Amino acid sequence: MSTLKKVAKFLRNLIEIYIPTTTLSIMLIAFIIQIYSRYILKDPITWTYEVTKITFIWTILLGSSYALRVSEHVEFGVIYDLFNERWKRFTRIIVNLLLIVLLGVLIIPVYDYLDFQSTQYSHVLRIPMNIAYAPFLILIISILIYSVVQIGKDLHGIVHKMKEHHVE
Repeated sequence: MSTLKKVAKFLRNLIEIYIPTTTLSIMLIAFIIQIYSRYILKDPITWTYEVTKITFIWTILLGSSYALRVSEHVEFGVIYDLFNERWKRFTRIIVNLLLIVLLGVLIIPVYDYLDFQSTQYSHVLRIPMNIAYAPFLILIISILIYSVVQIGKDLHGIVHKMKEHHVE
């Protein structure tokens, strides 16, 4: 495997596995500290709420990107499962094209919002809010990439099936 592919794979795993795992761990620790300080010590700590909120955002949004990678996201397949493979590919292409268009339109407004949020800070920790919400842009880009890849796979499957059909 080339060095570039190794770096890309590491960055992908960093964003989709290692960061969400770390933020989930931090979130749970902060949550336990919050409960302990509030109910045992009777003296709530304010920073734990912000840490829990921000790490929750990071965990969910970046973890969702990993769910797309391994196709373990929620699907409503009641009707979809009734289709044959050809129609499944067709519907996936249509859905992914819609996602590409809709999310492509969102990239600039989301970036602008994150830029605006760089002037806003969390109340206690003084963390710029663009950092807190940055995973949303990462998720949009991730969905776009995975949608393009899935369209490529489906088109390849259609072409391969057509070649098999013509050979027979």
